Amino acid sequence: DKTHIILIDECIRYCTATRMNSKLSSEWLSALFVGWVKFFGPMTILDSDQEGAITSDQVGIACEKFGIKLDLGGSYGHTAAPVAERRLALIKLCAVKLRASAQKSGLPITQDMCVEEAGMAANLMLTHGGFSPAQALTGTQPRDFYDPDNQSLSACTGILETTPDAMEIAIRLRMMAKDCILLSVVEDRMARAENAKIQQFKPEDLAKLIDGSNIDIWREPEHKNETGWRGPAELIKLCKSDNKGIVQWHGMPTIIGFS
Repeated sequence: DKTHIILIDECIRYCTATRMNSKLSSEWLSALFVGWVKFFGPMTILDSDQEGAITSDQVGIACEKFGIKLDLGGSYGHTAAPVAERRLALIKLCAVKLRASAQKSGLPITQDMCVEEAGMAANLMLTHGGFSPAQALTGTQPRDFYDPDNQSLSACTGILETTPDAMEIAIRLRMMAKDCILLSVVEDRMARAENAKIQQFKPEDLAKLIDGSNIDIWREPEHKNETGWRGPAELIKLCKSDNKGIVQWHGMPTIIGFS
C-alpha cells in the first residue's frame, strides 16, 4: 500500500491527490508544495487531523514562513476536516473500483494513476453549488478526452487496440474513472441510508473489526428461499467514525454500512 495526500478546497471542493514516499514531515511538505502550493499558492487556513508529520516543528516553521494557519483537530478520521473526510472516502472507493476494473480489462496502470484519476473524476463529475469543482476553478468545464462528435478514425479505433499507447490508456482510464466515481456516490448514499436504521450491532462488536478481516455481507436475495448472506468478503478499509467500510467480494470493491 502507498500513502497519498488529498488536498481539497473547502469553498469549491476542488481536490488534488499526491503520493508520499514516506510519512516524514519533509515528504509531507514536499507533497503539499507539489500538489497545491506550486499551482494555487499557499492556503490561508489548513485543516487537518493530528497526523505525526503535520504536528512536527518542521511543518510548523514552514507554515509560519508561508503565512498558513494550522487548524488541527482530533487524531482519528480527519475530524477537523469533515469536507476532506467525505471527499477522501469517495475518492478512495473510486480508486479501488477503478483499479479493479482496469486490471480486469487488462489495462496497464499503476496505483498512482488510479488515485490521481479518481481525484480528477471527482473534480469533473461531482457538483457543489451548481458547478463542478473544475468549472468553479477555471470558469469552464474542461473538454473530455473523448469527443463523440469527433469523426476522425483514430478517435474511435483506439478502443480496438490490444496494446494501447499512453494516450489511449488515458482515454480509457478517464472514462472508467467517471463511471466509478458515480457508482461510488450511489453506494455511499446506500451506506448512509443503512446507517440511518436502528442500530443492530453492539459497539464492542464493531471495535473487533480491523482492516483485512474476512466478513460476511448481506445482499437482498432475489428469491425468498435464498439466503442473503454472502462471503467471505475482505474488509479493505473500515471508517469507524462513519460506520461504513470498503469491502471486496469476488474481486469487486463496494462500500457498505455497519449498523
